[in-house]
Amino acid sequence: MSNLMIETSKILQLSIIVPMYNAESYISRCLDSILAQDLVKYNYEIIIVDDGSTDSSLKICKQYAIRYDFVKIYSQSNKGQGAARNYGLSIATGKYIFFIDSDDYVPKENFLSNILNIACTKNVDILEFEMLVYSSDGTSFVTQKKLLENKLYTGEQILLGGFNPGSSCDKLFSNSFLKKHNFFFETSIVHEDVDFLYRVYALAQNIVYKHTCGYVYCYNPNSTDRSDDYKKVKRGIDSDFYIAYSLCCLSRGPYSLRLRNYYKRRSNSLLCSLLFSFLTTKRDFTISDIKDYLFYCQKKSLYPVKGWTMSKKTNCIIFFLNFKSLYLFVNILSRMFLFFKAKL
Repeated sequence: MSNLMIETSKILQLSIIVPMYNAESYISRCLDSILAQDLVKYNYEIIIVDDGSTDSSLKICKQYAIRYDFVKIYSQSNKGQGAARNYGLSIATGKYIFFIDSDDYVPKENFLSNILNIACTKNVDILEFEMLVYSSDGTSFVTQKKLLENKLYTGEQILLGGFNPGSSCDKLFSNSFLKKHNFFFETSIVHEDVDFLYRVYALAQNIVYKHTCGYVYCYNPNSTDRSDDYKKVKRGIDSDFYIAYSLCCLSRGPYSLRLRNYYKRRSNSLLCSLLFSFLTTKRDFTISDIKDYLFYCQKKSLYPVKGWTMSKKTNCIIFFLNFKSLYLFVNILSRMFLFFKAKL
């Protein structure tokens, strides 16, 4: 057997999953930043999942696949980022998983090899690192995490310590850990990272933090979270109500009492924030919208709000938020005010 055959028969150490949709303007930057890493080529794979792109993204990626046999492309009809990541997860063979969005990139050439070495040496479920975020106004900041470097944490310790996991991209995940517990992204929502990570952290036993920035998040004005389109905005709100329900379900899971209480308070905090928005937001919630959301919450046993939230201030307004008629009353008053204002 040749040396090349011996090398290529080794188990892959890293699977890099890139969900892609209409990314012709930045997919090359993303892939070039990965290829610039000092990873051994037979030790990793790049899995690009094209989520039904209608521009030249796929054509660009095929040029990479011709040059590099470890660049693999898969296509599906447009199902969303969560579904694209799930497909990548289902076929990934690497020991560790790294998610990178097509409009972002890795800034340091030796970053992935360094953190991969740490993850393998310590045999972690999750390796945390930092992210450089470019905001809409052109400014940037690094997501500092209040964790001790190289200390071994459980997911419960991190959550109870006040850390809110927000993105799946500033982490390495053990592939075997994700598969053992059948962790996948919810495909019916946006903000799927939040829902995914709260479930993952409940069972993670070995988490290590590395104080280094290895991911650049680039502001995308076309993101669903920043769209003024009513349907997209409503889908974001629908997703938050789903996450509140998901957290409530976790509060009834086979976890410690402290962790169950944490999930319940986190669920209540999100729910109260959503309910409060019905009273204060400038978005055009219709009476029908409000009734539908309240019915959903009652059906899922989320409403009336029971127990406490993460904030003392929010706890003080739970009593008022539990008056169902309050939302409809405020909505009607608001519409009457706008009507008479328009007449003046």
